[in-house]
Amino acid sequence: MKIRTISATAIAVFCLAFGMLVSIANAEIKSVDAPVRALIEAMEAEDAVRIRAQFSPNATQAYGADGRMKSPAATARWLESDIISRNGKVLNPEFSENGNEVIVRGQYSSQGYSNKADFLFTVENGLITSWRMRY
Repeated sequence: MKIRTISATAIAVFCLAFGMLVSIANAEIKSVDAPVRALIEAMEAEDAVRIRAQFSPNATQAYGADGRMKSPAATARWLESDIISRNGKVLNPEFSENGNEVIVRGQYSSQGYSNKADFLFTVENGLITSWRMRY
């Protein structure tokens, strides 16, 4: 009888431990906002390599709620000229998610420019696929 009790206890502990491992593994799967948070952190650190790493090769960018999206090549050039080269940053960022979209609000500043940030990012497969700057 004692062996069965120990076995039942061992099975219960194993199941609990396994469940915890699954929970931890699921928590480590990047949330939708992970690449956006990494981008904002990389911008603060002025880390161009990490900034670029958050974007899909096909990422697009636009200004305004209805602005036309730039091509991926134009977006890459824009990222270099307007964000990386000018040390763009978002102060006091606030993040919210809706499906695969992430909104960042705060105060954007770069060399020679400052404005309230209202950025809409789309994330797919752990990378940013679009960045709309809705000033």
